[in-house]
Amino acid sequence: MPLDPELAGLLALLARSKQPPVHQLTPQQARANFRDLALGSRPADPAVPVADVRDVSVPGADGALDARVYRPGVSDGTADAGTLPTVLLFHGGGWVFGDLDTHDPMARALCVHGRAVVVSVAYRLAPEAPFPAAVDDALAVTRWAGGRLDELGGDDRLAVAGDSAGG
Repeated sequence: MPLDPELAGLLALLARSKQPPVHQLTPQQARANFRDLALGSRPADPAVPVADVRDVSVPGADGALDARVYRPGVSDGTADAGTLPTVLLFHGGGWVFGDLDTHDPMARALCVHGRAVVVSVAYRLAPEAPFPAAVDDALAVTRWAGGRLDELGGDDRLAVAGDSAGG
């Protein structure tokens, strides 16, 4: 079976970067490399425009967490006011790297194509916050959001999504 062309391009980019494998890096180095790769490989303008994006603070298991709320447009016909589900998005990165910015394109795509309010959450990362800190944060944020669906999305639907470790 042939290799997917997009994946082949990513593998070639990684090979050209001359960076050591992630398992040979410190958590801080891995975070910086992942962020550089994620942010450096996309255009400055968002690929998927949304009607509104706001940085907020949400309660985690052990204090406030940064989060970002994405809302699709109502006036452009991509959403109906008061009938939006809410999706909590937990980013991937092996519980060690990834953040709101690295997963911004995913949040935007879920918002627009899923016709949902998306709350992307920057949970605590290991090794500074060892397991099960990220899971505890996800549970705390899910409970918090479940009590505020009318404020966040307008109806009673709540979904939890993520990629890799965030899933």
